[in-house]
Amino acid sequence: MDPLSRPPARRTEEGAPRMSGKTILLVEDDLFTQRTSKKLLSRFGEVLTVATYDEAMAQMRAKVFDAAFFDLNLHGELDGLELIKAATAIGLYSIVVSGENRDKVLETALRNGAQDFLSKPFSDEKLNQVLSRFFNNRKHLVFENIINKNYQNKILLPSLISEHKSHLSEHKN
Repeated sequence: MDPLSRPPARRTEEGAPRMSGKTILLVEDDLFTQRTSKKLLSRFGEVLTVATYDEAMAQMRAKVFDAAFFDLNLHGELDGLELIKAATAIGLYSIVVSGENRDKVLETALRNGAQDFLSKPFSDEKLNQVLSRFFNNRKHLVFENIINKNYQNKILLPSLISEHKSHLSEHKN
């Protein structure tokens, strides 16, 4: 879906960004944490939850998501790191939600493309901050696309037409 055709973000009464129409992937293997996080995230859009690497990969292949929240440690393995790589490859905004505190692992998550981090357990305030950064990122991308389209339409297109006309007139002579 073209990001320009999406409705603008609205603020909720609490001042949090509202992700109406957004689709969020939540990858979390702990059922209690998954349910709690889904409840918090549901205010911001449709939340699809999965618990394993394979389920997450299948969903990322099958559906377009606006943002994804990845637990790094899935069933005792650091599969979340590989999921972040896959998400980055398809342009999915990736947020780490983890109790992981080893600097090396967190650095790897950022190198793999994670754009933000929430430490478990997280508060509404921290979630609102992360989602505000998500919206700022999206606004910048939309603005950049508008500038690029205007540049192409106003600068490049007339220049290409002029070059084409010049090339045609040279061949006529």
